[in-house]
Amino acid sequence: MKSRISLIVFLFLLSQLLFSQREMWMSTTDENILKRATVQSKVLFQLPLGHQLLENMQLVDENKLLLGLIENTPQLRSSSYMMIDSNTGKINWQYTCEKGSYSTFWVSNSSIVLKREEKKKTSFVCLDLDTGKLLWQRDYPNNYGFVLETNTEIFINYSAQKDVVVLAAVSLKNGESLWETEITTSWNKQPFVLLDGGKAFVFSDTITVVDIDTGKVETDFGAKKIGEVSPLIPSLDETHLFLVNSENHLSCFSKTSGELLWEMELPKTMTPTNLTSQTNHLYVRGEDKTSNFHLISVSKKDGKIKWSQKQKEALTSNLIENDDLLYFASSATLFAVNAETGQPIFNKSITRTGRSFPVSLRINKDRVAFIGELILAGYDKNTGKLIYKHGFSPIDINLHYNGLDSSLPKLEKDLERMQNYENSGAAQMASNQRAYYQKMSDKNYSDFLKYRSQRRPGIEYKANMARYRSRMYSSMARMQAGLSLSFAILELGSALEQLMQANATQAEIRKQEYYRKSILDVYTSALSENYVFRPNLKYYKTDDQYVSVSVVDLYSGKKKDFLLSPQFLEYGLWNLIDYKRGVIYHHGVGMNPEKYNLSKSRRVPLVKFKTVETFLVAQPFSID
Repeated sequence: MKSRISLIVFLFLLSQLLFSQREMWMSTTDENILKRATVQSKVLFQLPLGHQLLENMQLVDENKLLLGLIENTPQLRSSSYMMIDSNTGKINWQYTCEKGSYSTFWVSNSSIVLKREEKKKTSFVCLDLDTGKLLWQRDYPNNYGFVLETNTEIFINYSAQKDVVVLAAVSLKNGESLWETEITTSWNKQPFVLLDGGKAFVFSDTITVVDIDTGKVETDFGAKKIGEVSPLIPSLDETHLFLVNSENHLSCFSKTSGELLWEMELPKTMTPTNLTSQTNHLYVRGEDKTSNFHLISVSKKDGKIKWSQKQKEALTSNLIENDDLLYFASSATLFAVNAETGQPIFNKSITRTGRSFPVSLRINKDRVAFIGELILAGYDKNTGKLIYKHGFSPIDINLHYNGLDSSLPKLEKDLERMQNYENSGAAQMASNQRAYYQKMSDKNYSDFLKYRSQRRPGIEYKANMARYRSRMYSSMARMQAGLSLSFAILELGSALEQLMQANATQAEIRKQEYYRKSILDVYTSALSENYVFRPNLKYYKTDDQYVSVSVVDLYSGKKKDFLLSPQFLEYGLWNLIDYKRGVIYHHGVGMNPEKYNLSKSRRVPLVKFKTVETFLVAQPFSID
């Protein structure tokens, strides 16, 4: 009876967990939203997008805005692509995604090619830019690699097969094959292919140069076996090819003839991470086992080391040579050195946050701009004098690159632990004990029947004892059966809990990987020639906080904020600015409470919930 009650209670609690539902609203009040909205210009349009997330937003031309949508569910499946009239918000066409993960591979003035990745294959889907009509599709096994050549409107697919690397070119206009070339190799691993100046450089155990118009092999570097190329991407300039092999040898080849011009050995203790070619210098960045980060300047003429430096911070920025100075940065510090000698000119400590984000440097007249995730600063490029500095706040706790880098490894360890979960075995032990006691009860009952049938003097005592033991073991067997059911219920609950937690952890890992990619995509597109923008949390009080877009002039440092939505979950990261027309395209809930509606109920592993539906908002703005 108790076991039956325990099962009923457990199933009731489980049903409450599985079928409970939450409604999620903003903490900011409608009154405060309306008050803040009065200072903004009237929106051009507000297109409903439900509870979906964005994975792509780009202006195709003056009148076309492309959106890639994904479901805001634990699976984060690609949902659809749509082409929007950027002036009116009208949907020109919408393409529904099939299974798989989609991304934009190529966009021209007449068509768009989407890349669809599944477990066993990769597909390219070409759509008409004006109508969304399917023009062509090509499918490949998932062991193929692909590189895009926009100038000639082709893409090259490549794969390692037995003793050969197969390269093939496909037209992006019509999906037709243009040529196929086989390159003999003994490596039998997936090659690395780099496109430059109308040539395909194919790296395996040798280097082969292929003309991408004809597929003809033009140069074979095979006279010298280079060894396995390191994961470090080779560097190319107008006449040279630089690469590091697995033995830490840095080599310089003629790009046209394949001749080895020089070779030098990098420090054995250093793992190279980046090659950057400038006018007269090749810069090698790397890390050693003592967590020192190296920057080495190598003469492109003869391969001799001109100077080297060690830093305690990873150098994550681009490198810029300007007026005999070299500028580079970690995520926290800006450095300027003499490009010829490496002599320090200045270094400026800027921040202690955002240590994982790749910093961008930009020279603008007599100033150098440091563009980080949450910090933007401008300095005199000759003296290092601070001109301006701005800080930004993440709009959600998950939308911070450094925080994501810290939490992802922990989530992956938690997932591994949950997936390796084993129950205590108590139910099985109780079941085994029940079988043992039942067996003993049957044996003693058999003895009782045997003794009773003999009817000899003195045997009655043995018969009674056998009957007593049979009843005792039978009672113990019934007790163990009850324990077995109770333990089974508990272990089922534990297993279900572990399963739900594992599913929730998997969903969180997918979500955080989505956040990482989105931050990089959005922040890369946020940098223009004269301006940069960042999503920024404007906090006044708990019931009065907003997602804004902060637009900063890179030269003067002038900053202007535009409130676009009350802060709500992770919405508000995706923004796009058309500076020419003076429009911010924003994905969020908008500033009109009359339009707020709850979405349909959807489930994450532990709960069902509804959230406020989102919009694509076109907000006019002026930086002046």
